[in-house]
Amino acid sequence: MLPAPVMAGGWTDALMGDAFAVTAGLGVETVSVYRGVKSTKLNPSVYGFIEIERGDAYGGVISTPSSIAGEIRPFVLGYGGYAPSVGAFDLNIGARYYAFPASSPFDFDLDGNGVVDHSGRKGFYEGFAGVTREFGRLEVRARAFYAPNVFAETGGATYANARVRAPIAHGFELRADFGVSAFERSQFNDDYVDYGVGVFKTLFGLDMFVRYSDTSGLAGSDDRVVVFGIEKAWSLADDAAKHSYLHRKIRNRHWTTDKSVFSINR
Repeated sequence: MLPAPVMAGGWTDALMGDAFAVTAGLGVETVSVYRGVKSTKLNPSVYGFIEIERGDAYGGVISTPSSIAGEIRPFVLGYGGYAPSVGAFDLNIGARYYAFPASSPFDFDLDGNGVVDHSGRKGFYEGFAGVTREFGRLEVRARAFYAPNVFAETGGATYANARVRAPIAHGFELRADFGVSAFERSQFNDDYVDYGVGVFKTLFGLDMFVRYSDTSGLAGSDDRVVVFGIEKAWSLADDAAKHSYLHRKIRNRHWTTDKSVFSINR
């Protein structure tokens, strides 16, 4: 399914005179979690992605099976952004589109009388901006997201997330997250917070993690979960482009490093 490595090397200097880093990968998580909310179906959750990066610009596609509103459909997330460095700060601005190909509209019966009160499509756009800075051995990142019309066209929504990363012994890394979700129309969605902490490690070419997360503010929701995940990525570019990609991944300026947090999963 993935392009052969020999194909990507020819992209370097052939399109715009600069190196392209082309990366593909496959991963699996024991439970799919999106902004703290755990999935109850199609677990373990598998996903695949491909991403192209040139300089400070990047874009990619990630896909996973999804079970939503009684349907099993592929979920496809397309994203792109620009991530320059300004002094001691790493910036990141971009947009995403969440797509559920071939899915039917989502219907709401708000008063339970058997009559549909609202119907809307499932896919939606989201813009984001973020900033990352290192403080000694700690790395702190803050990001904000805005969607003008979220899932099933139920109005606008904002999401703010903060993360702290710290190296610990023997190449392990500790990551702690806290997020706040707010929605314009409370009849469809509850405002809530999510939080989690995890340990990450790269070993034998595999990226692995174990993470605990939960939510607060969702009525009747028990999202407490411990998730284990493992991912294998391949660089489909020449040595120079590969070096650039690996440096950006280590600096956590790469969107794909968020999959284990947004469980695409996310």
